[in-house]
Amino acid sequence: DGEVQAVLEILYNGYRKRIHMGRKSMSVGLQEKGLFLSEQQVRTIIEKLEERNLVMVSKGRAGTRLTPEGVKYCEKLGMGSLY
Repeated sequence: DGEVQAVLEILYNGYRKRIHMGRKSMSVGLQEKGLFLSEQQVRTIIEKLEERNLVMVSKGRAGTRLTPEGVKYCEKLGMGSLY
C-alpha cells in the first residue's frame, strides 16, 4: 500500500537523522510529499506497523521509531538508496 510505504519512508528518514517522529510531524511530512493523511489515518497505519513489529510507539512526546526489524524491512524495500 502506498500510504503505508510513505509512512515507512518518513520514519526511515527520521531513523537516518536519529529523530523520533510524532503523528503530527509525520502528517506534515507526508503533506510535503503530496499525500494528505490526517493524524488519525497516520495513527491507524502506525498501529498496523506496530502489530508487525516494524515500529515502536512511545507515549508522550517520545514519538514513533523503527524497530531493528523495521529498519531491515525498509532497507529490503530499497529505501536506503532514497536518502
